[in-house]
Amino acid sequence: MPPFYPKDSAKLYFCTMEKVIDFRMLTEEELTTMEADFILFLAASGIGAKHWEVIKKEDPAEMQRVLADFSNMVWRKVLAGKQFMEYEDLNFTYLLFFGEETTEMFRVDKKDPTQFGRRLDKRMVSKSTAMFEALEAGARFVEKDRYQAFVELWEKRS
Repeated sequence: MPPFYPKDSAKLYFCTMEKVIDFRMLTEEELTTMEADFILFLAASGIGAKHWEVIKKEDPAEMQRVLADFSNMVWRKVLAGKQFMEYEDLNFTYLLFFGEETTEMFRVDKKDPTQFGRRLDKRMVSKSTAMFEALEAGARFVEKDRYQAFVELWEKRS
């Protein structure tokens, strides 16, 4: 078991505290792949190996807070500097641009690419929250040129 979980409570990574986490807790599998980063995070937070063992055994709320802080940091780094995403379902391909307050979306019908739409929405949530929700729904990050190709298709159509 990785050093961030007590041996007898491998599922404690689910946060039960209110508004401690902005996105979601990393899963045990995700944390395991980031073990070296987590150890550095603990060290940077002034938490040594012995102190972490005490926290895991004696202070579950503090353990949750530390895991939430690390999870938030990871998700912020994943989302930082990103603006463009793509999502596909059975019928459509969607290209998304996340501005500070709006999301622009192009939708192309996979069976009939002449069926092409564009929509601009003002969001009620932050850019990072909107991007995280799209990522969790199955969207993936793409480069600006992929999005720009859809913009050019739209402009040729208009």
